[in-house]
Amino acid sequence: RDENAYDHYLQAGIGFEKSGMKEHAMRCFNKALKAKTTEHTPYLWLAQIYEKQGDLVHAFKALYAASGPHSRVKVRSFVSAECFRSILK
Repeated sequence: RDENAYDHYLQAGIGFEKSGMKEHAMRCFNKALKAKTTEHTPYLWLAQIYEKQGDLVHAFKALYAASGPHSRVKVRSFVSAECFRSILK
């Protein structure tokens, strides 16, 4: 059940994001994370949305969460150079 909910919300979030409906996408990605807490993909999508909105703090927090103990994701590989420089200031 959680796997189905995760897949549903992840795919819905991706669809909303690609359609420019960022707020709907963010809600779906957060629901996907609640359905399956060990997944990192929704965090990466959230980070991209936050970065596009210029919210670098939340972008970095999402990337940091994605690089948690259950993930092989490395924060620096997903954040733009501009975003990373802004965070380090």
